[in-house]
Amino acid sequence: MVRNALSFVLLAGFLSAQSAGDTPFEDFIIAVWPEYDNPGILVIYTGTVKSDRLPLPLELRVPHETTVVMEVGQSDTVSDLRPVDLVQRNGAQWVDLTVVRSSFQIEYYFNPFDASESRQAKITLQLNQPLADYHIAIQHPLAAQGFTFSEKEVEAFSDDHGLTYSRTHLPSLAAGS
Repeated sequence: MVRNALSFVLLAGFLSAQSAGDTPFEDFIIAVWPEYDNPGILVIYTGTVKSDRLPLPLELRVPHETTVVMEVGQSDTVSDLRPVDLVQRNGAQWVDLTVVRSSFQIEYYFNPFDASESRQAKITLQLNQPLADYHIAIQHPLAAQGFTFSEKEVEAFSDDHGLTYSRTHLPSLAAGS
């Protein structure tokens, strides 16, 4: 089935009282793969934590439709993706974990789509740590026509497999923004 349109809107907010200059991350990337290998969306957070900030408590909001979250980085001895428990708090669903390795990955699937040919998804980025100099990359679904991304300064690029992405760099989001 050809999708007439697919659009993504990014909403960002933070719970931390720290400023973005106090970020514990050397780098932080959000990768969004809509309809990658199922009708939903795969979201992957990867990053590197500054060594003097380990262990790092990390609370990350995920959509209500999320059923399984996987992670790497909570253990010094395990390098495979492992399931993480979801926590209900203040009407939202959260991942609450402690990162003990400098490199981490957290990924989850959710499916906000109905049977309509027009697809739209909103992803809320909300976590307990401030971010600075982070990236968001969205893979364009192969069947999408009229793909749009809410960010204004977007770089389009393709990988070695011919898949197209839109990427934006965001300089920082201070607490409360």
